Amino acid sequence: NTLRPFVNGMNSTSTVISNLTRADNLGIKYGIRVTVSSANVNHLSDIVDYFLVKPNVTEVDLVPITPFDSTGNIIDRKYYPDENIYVKELNKIFSKHYEESHKIAPFSKFLSALKYNGKDYPCGMLGNHMFAVSSNGQVYH
Repeated sequence: NTLRPFVNGMNSTSTVISNLTRADNLGIKYGIRVTVSSANVNHLSDIVDYFLVKPNVTEVDLVPITPFDSTGNIIDRKYYPDENIYVKELNKIFSKHYEESHKIAPFSKFLSALKYNGKDYPCGMLGNHMFAVSSNGQVYH
């Protein structure tokens, strides 16, 4: 909720979880992208645990926050995750979910890189196979 409030300032988490539950009930497959920040870096293993048990989740992507927001402004350093905690959490996740590591990025990205022998491989939005949610709660693809 700290980094992803709705435009009106309200918390978005309960709405996102509700919509994901609806997707689960409809049998829609989806991936989760977690922006890793100081607010959640201590809970990454819990987040992965929560989503990997959902049958429709295809991937959980753990991406550290970028230094700039979508308008080009610099994000306050207080939101940057502690890299030591990030590595500790990744180790915990890999140890616990080794058999499912192909569903967890950055592990899946590393495995893809090995598969492609270090050559460039496709990435980015894949046409109509992905969707995003705007800050006002609208879903688009």
